[in-house]
Amino acid sequence: VSANRVMEFQWKDALGLTSKQPLKLKLRSESDQGPSLACRKLEKQRVIMEKDVLAFEVDASDDFGVKTIGMQWSGTVEQKVNYEASVGEKIVAAGTPDSSELTTIATFSPQRLGIRPQVIKLRLYAQDYLPQRERVYSPTYTVFVLSEDDHAIWLSRRMDEWFKQSLETYEREQQPFKVNSELRGLSADELDRPENRIKLEAQATSEKAQARRLGALTELGTKLTQEATRNDQFNVATLEKLSEMLNTLDDISKNRMTSVSDMLKEAANAAAGSGPTQSLSISIREPSMDKPAKGTETQPERGTGESGGGSGSGPTLSLPSVDLQDNSAPNSAAASAAGAAPPTPAGRKMEAAVAAQEKLLVEFQKVAEELKKIIQNLEGSTFVKRLKAMSRLQLELAQDVNEMTLKEFGVADHSIEKPTKERSQLLAERELLHRTTVTNIQEDLEAYANRVDEKAYQSLLEEMNEEDVVKQFSDISARITANESGSSIAHLELLADTFDRWAEQLVAPSDPSGGL
Repeated sequence: VSANRVMEFQWKDALGLTSKQPLKLKLRSESDQGPSLACRKLEKQRVIMEKDVLAFEVDASDDFGVKTIGMQWSGTVEQKVNYEASVGEKIVAAGTPDSSELTTIATFSPQRLGIRPQVIKLRLYAQDYLPQRERVYSPTYTVFVLSEDDHAIWLSRRMDEWFKQSLETYEREQQPFKVNSELRGLSADELDRPENRIKLEAQATSEKAQARRLGALTELGTKLTQEATRNDQFNVATLEKLSEMLNTLDDISKNRMTSVSDMLKEAANAAAGSGPTQSLSISIREPSMDKPAKGTETQPERGTGESGGGSGSGPTLSLPSVDLQDNSAPNSAAASAAGAAPPTPAGRKMEAAVAAQEKLLVEFQKVAEELKKIIQNLEGSTFVKRLKAMSRLQLELAQDVNEMTLKEFGVADHSIEKPTKERSQLLAERELLHRTTVTNIQEDLEAYANRVDEKAYQSLLEEMNEEDVVKQFSDISARITANESGSSIAHLELLADTFDRWAEQLVAPSDPSGGL
């Protein structure tokens, strides 16, 4: 059907009876629209390990049925590795002509698909039943496939960035505490001034914002810790300690900072008052019929003209007495002597807020010190991983030199085949890329050694400088280019052993298990 049309149906039964009027059927022609596709629970960029399985939901729909949902990927590898980029695709789900909507769970497993560490560009596609219809593709997603060692290095750097942000939050909290302490020292009249009440309101808002900021950082730290639990390279005890610190930060952000903010707000809205009201207590002493003490005489009542019998031994009749006492005077004097704000409603709330904030900062400082130790331990352990990774790269390059150029061993330069020369050039360029990586390791190691002042790192840095390790990479690259295969392999294996030895030197003083 290529256009709108109307069809008429008439019929006659076995007895010759016909319909009173024909049945008209209107047909409307519509073009077959292409399928639509959407992915859920898949981030635009994602970091995973080779052993991980990335799972997400895919929704496809089509007006005349979804035929298939598929996945397509293409990789990009660094020049310093000895394997090629991965390219491929697979069917995720199959539909039917009746399935106008199709929802499925798609999985991407690098290990199962034989994908080595590299950057993967991943996208989904959908097809319908219209012949020769082109696929409809989703946006491209970037998946960074890492080895366990590289994942540990990447995650340790993320944790270091997170710690710096947490430390900045701690330093920010000290400034509001200073301002609150100054407000606490004001007199009752000064604290009741409109500008100071406005400042109190601003302090409460600022503290609430600090709580939200720390809460967001705590949530990020929890996600990083959960990510680390999937990697066996991380030490379990270290992650448990990190979780304890995160629980403390969570308590500080959700409870303590919020409590300080509430007390500051209450102080800002408290009733005005110049000081404590005078409190008087009244005590009434009943008259007594006591006898005077032995050896004393009772004085006659004034105006009676009598001596009460003149003997001085009879009981004395007296009137009730009333005593007034100012109860507020001692408290005011004590507060004045202590230099504290008068105990007005606002003053009492300020006292409580500053005391709570001071305890909060003490606890925060303890957490910051513990986190610093944990992060330094993680950062130090990444050098072990980086050195061992460089050792493996040198061995891989030695193997490639053996397989790709050794057959031309001893051949004069002008007699070497062009393909062999091209392969040698590529291998030489790989070694120069390794040189850049080692330069970065040395720079990071020097900065870390200056920060932590540990002898093991200082000694390693001195040894690397004495052996001029960066120059050795340049020399090996030149040997490969000159077709000195045997010499190149020997130097590559020696350099691999050197990096492995340096890594072992760092394992002993930090963590005998070699974990992070």
